[in-house]
Amino acid sequence: MNNSRRLFVAQLGALPLLAWADAPVRIGLTPVFLDERSGFLGRFRLYLEAAIGRSVEFVQRRSYADIVEKLLNGTIDTAWICGYPYVQHKAVMQLIAVPVYQGTPTYHSYIIAGTSIPDARTFTDLKGSVFAYSDPLSNSGYLYAQSLLASLNVKDSTYFRKHFFTFGHQSVIRAVAQGLANAGSVDGYVWDSLAALSDSSTKATRILSTSEAAGFPPFVALKSLDSHLAERLRTAFQTMHETEGGRQLLGELRLDSFCSGTPAQFASIEATMHRVGL
Repeated sequence: MNNSRRLFVAQLGALPLLAWADAPVRIGLTPVFLDERSGFLGRFRLYLEAAIGRSVEFVQRRSYADIVEKLLNGTIDTAWICGYPYVQHKAVMQLIAVPVYQGTPTYHSYIIAGTSIPDARTFTDLKGSVFAYSDPLSNSGYLYAQSLLASLNVKDSTYFRKHFFTFGHQSVIRAVAQGLANAGSVDGYVWDSLAALSDSSTKATRILSTSEAAGFPPFVALKSLDSHLAERLRTAFQTMHETEGGRQLLGELRLDSFCSGTPAQFASIEATMHRVGL
């Protein structure tokens, strides 16, 4: 048993009462944000189980639409989604926790291009290109690009020669790097994180455009979620940086911590949504 697992097991054993007889807390995830992290998810699950005193089950689906549907119909309890669907459903959703990245609970969207269009310098140079989106409900992977198209008074169906969805930011980056797409719209946090690891796909792409700051993709739940469970989850996320195991997980995600977050942090996404007419 490695040291990380010993730590999590020790945390589990230190809890006086665990409500393991209760149904698992179901947490929705998509590959749009977390991709190829099966080992990480196992450690994350152990941490959360120790912190909330309940068993945890991760529910992974291909798209934000799949996860949002499950959240709205009550088949999952909380989910890590983009700020765009949160804004769409904020009347019935509450923030559980918002990641803090590089000192702030915000991030940026990037338009990236590959070596297949070496002369492209701005978004306006992408007319007639093949363009990759991540997810139709992604602020960084779709909405930002739509706002740029709207500023040019054009639609992607006529501006781009072809466009498609990959349902993952890493997949967009790879598609552009490999020439399957000339350009794409991605989460700046994901691109920066891969670049910090000297990932070959980021070396084969470059940033053409950067959005204004927007609220970082949050953990959300329905406002109808049991208040005691909601508070347990908030505490679990917002105290991660105070424990060794939590700091290890945050380090793997390249996050500083989680904070409570406020709806106002997502105002720029809401403004973009209205500007685009979505």
